[in-house]
Amino acid sequence: MDKYKKRHNARVVAAQILYISIMDHESLWHDSLRTLSTLEQTKNTVFELEFAKNLIETALKDRDVFDNALHPLMKNGIDSIPLIERAILWIACAELNQNPMLASKSVILNESLNLIKELSDHKNVKFLNALLDRYASSLSISEAIIESVTESTADSITELAAESGSQPE
Repeated sequence: MDKYKKRHNARVVAAQILYISIMDHESLWHDSLRTLSTLEQTKNTVFELEFAKNLIETALKDRDVFDNALHPLMKNGIDSIPLIERAILWIACAELNQNPMLASKSVILNESLNLIKELSDHKNVKFLNALLDRYASSLSISEAIIESVTESTADSITELAAESGSQPE
């Protein structure tokens, strides 16, 4: 099985476990992670286990951050999103935060839309695509601002050093 398919399957597993955690207020997702660890011992898994675990752990750890970032981008707020779609949004946000490069943005968005089509209602695909695109764009803007400030600060330090006759460290 190719890497793309294994990653897709890992996202499906992660979405299902996140959905369980939302529905059962986290009491069952620990059991699900133990089941994943058991699967890790078999060599014929059809998904990338470490990738799935990373998505689940990151999404659960940062879900409030993701919800707070997504909430203002929506007319009716985050609570209007069906739970499985919220789980998929958390996965996309986790991946976008880990891989903010534009090259991976389209892959992450496309994969998220495929998950929504596979696990949820097709009628929300356009809305969720726009929502994730706005979220990803906000990350790109933040990255550009940080990069600009960093370059500006470096230039200022170099100028000050040149004026004082010393070399920056």
